[in-house]
Amino acid sequence: MRNRALLVLITIFSAGCATSGAFKAVNPSENPNNIPPDVPEYFLQRYERFIPKDERKPIERINKQLQELTKKQAPDAEKAPLLAERDRLIAEFWAKRDTDPTTPVNEFKQIIDERIEDIAGERFFSTMQTPGLLFRNNDGFRGDVAMVYLLHGAPDVRSVLQHSQFVDLMLWIYMGDKEIHYAFLFYRQGSIGSMRLFPQDLYRINQCQAIAEIMSLRMSTGPGCTSEMIEAYQQLQRTSANDGTPGYVFAWALFNFSQDILLTQGQALQPPVPASQVAKQAPSRVVGEAPKPAEAVEYVLSEYGSMIPAKVSDFLVEINLQHLDWKKDHDQLECELKLRVVLESYAHAQVQSFERVNYISVPLESHKNSKTLTFYWMPADFDKIPPDRYRVSIYVKNTLTNKYFATVIPNFVKP
Repeated sequence: MRNRALLVLITIFSAGCATSGAFKAVNPSENPNNIPPDVPEYFLQRYERFIPKDERKPIERINKQLQELTKKQAPDAEKAPLLAERDRLIAEFWAKRDTDPTTPVNEFKQIIDERIEDIAGERFFSTMQTPGLLFRNNDGFRGDVAMVYLLHGAPDVRSVLQHSQFVDLMLWIYMGDKEIHYAFLFYRQGSIGSMRLFPQDLYRINQCQAIAEIMSLRMSTGPGCTSEMIEAYQQLQRTSANDGTPGYVFAWALFNFSQDILLTQGQALQPPVPASQVAKQAPSRVVGEAPKPAEAVEYVLSEYGSMIPAKVSDFLVEINLQHLDWKKDHDQLECELKLRVVLESYAHAQVQSFERVNYISVPLESHKNSKTLTFYWMPADFDKIPPDRYRVSIYVKNTLTNKYFATVIPNFVKP
């Protein structure tokens, strides 16, 4: 019964054809997940997330002219030049974005069409990470969840946190080569509403308002956080999601979108840059001799998927050795932890970033005995930092496997 309930079949093609060979008319607002592929009249609706304004306007103008001609029952010969021009603009749109023009398939378009089919087929409904997640219950093809999936595909981490003190939260994390590239946080406004994107850019400085926004009992905000808000934030840090993702990652994502402080949520929701433009901007490369295959290496890995459970107290970061991934070298275990600390001044709106790498080597026996690794998160030149009230973001990444720990100290006072 359970398996039967998980099977959701949504047809992506509309039923029936008109005598002219065109698809039966579809109202996208009524059938948000049922938009015919490769039909010029629905090109703008199907691929709207990927079409910048300058490429959208000429096609909108042609569509409007065609609608006027249809109302006047104009002959096909009068429509033909407009139809040909629209086809040319659509072909040009895809050609600019073809990642490999030497192949007969446009790989970029193929990926987008596959994602649209995933949305129509409710890809995440029966998954372990987000069971029961339906695009159609979250504003369908034009909802925030679908928008992020269309632009960026499946995330590396997809986690849901439910707690009586908060509204439902869902976190999608996309990892880069070195750190968290994007962290999209969704929240449900009300018990039965759709999952909406949490405006992380807006709440980057106004943390009290962010906390109030996710609390089950909505609270008005004054100049600072109330004791209830502080308790709620601490509770969020202490709890964990359905898949074991620590609550402090959700707490970090309330006011952070990326570990690259230059990236914003708004930038990540823009249409991607065409491949042809990227190719023009890319510098030429000289390809040298292929690297020799690496020798077999033995690893000791933790049981945690992509996170590193850790604790921050005062100026210290504490991590159980068994919660890290290691490279084994005889009786020694080795890893490299990259520490990044970002201090944002409330008074002067200044951002300071510090990085260092900790090379860790411990006896294998220490790992077996579940000992704790402790190190200071404060920068080496901490004394030179001006006295002020700061928001401190702390990131720790294991460069071996890219697993990470992230947290925020929202109100740190440097005397």
